[in-house]
Amino acid sequence: EPHELGPFMRRVQAIQEQGVEVLDSTEVQIASACMIMLNAVVIGLETDIEWIGWNWVENLFLILFTTELAVRMLIITPKSYFACQDNPELVWNLFDFTIVSMGLVDFCATVLAPNGTSPGGFATVFRIIRLCRILRMFRIIRFLKQLYLLAYGFVEAAL
Repeated sequence: EPHELGPFMRRVQAIQEQGVEVLDSTEVQIASACMIMLNAVVIGLETDIEWIGWNWVENLFLILFTTELAVRMLIITPKSYFACQDNPELVWNLFDFTIVSMGLVDFCATVLAPNGTSPGGFATVFRIIRLCRILRMFRIIRFLKQLYLLAYGFVEAAL
């Protein structure tokens, strides 16, 4: 049959399916949630505590979030990641992509700027975008709601 997948493509599809299972696993979701919460704490600390190392910490989070985004897009493919139909995650995907992309733009602008800070009025814009990472906390709340519903279902089934 002409539409049958060859052995290589069947293997790629199997790896993608396994990758999706890993990405959707409770462990990965909890790790992602912890990363988001820790980043929110760091953003809060940055505003109150003067420390020269905050840029390094921010860059570490940028690397982690960029890696998470790249792996997710690699596994589910950019076409599926940005699909408008049958994609309940589209809004979160666009939000994550925008936040990470703007973080990368901020990083590049900072590296290319002569004094090592975002040029001109962009500094304020990028600071606001960095604060938008805190909005990712809403994703955690949604995840916690799913855990609550799962636990509630177990309790109901046990009674």
